[in-house]
Amino acid sequence: MIKHQPVLQWVIVSGEKRHVSDFSHLKPNQRPEAFCPICERSVIMHLGPVRVHHVVHSAGSICIATQPETALHINTKHYLQQELQKSNELYLCQFCNGPSKEAMRYSYPCHDRNKRSVLFAKNWNRVEVEWQFGPYRLDVAMLDGDKVVGAIEVLVTHKTENEKKKYLKSQNVPWVEI
Repeated sequence: MIKHQPVLQWVIVSGEKRHVSDFSHLKPNQRPEAFCPICERSVIMHLGPVRVHHVVHSAGSICIATQPETALHINTKHYLQQELQKSNELYLCQFCNGPSKEAMRYSYPCHDRNKRSVLFAKNWNRVEVEWQFGPYRLDVAMLDGDKVVGAIEVLVTHKTENEKKKYLKSQNVPWVEI
């Protein structure tokens, strides 16, 4: 079995971030010019039937997005941003021994009696990737104006640093690492 490395699947076209598959219906000579969302260099779309749709940098280009773990990290952040822009509430499923009365004010039971959905964040009007928040960058920030109402850290190679965790707690920002 061939194991494929994660590849970059997001591009900037006409100033907008798009998933590369958005252009799979176009013939190669009809596709718009696309740029890397990280280094902003021109990239080449690979939209064939065998491998997952992706882009590649020109030979010799140096960009952090060409590293497999980084491509996975980037793809996940942009996917989360795209999905979170469709709503303004996020519930997480929490395992528990049974909900307290206090917890039940902010949640409702899941299908399984040992889990419940808990409101994680709400009322954002935009979602940003790599948002500068104090001395730290948040992988995904849910924002109401410029106020961070929730954050998601994407774990690929290393966990969120303790200092960053403490800072988020001190700023009363709910956050989760996935």
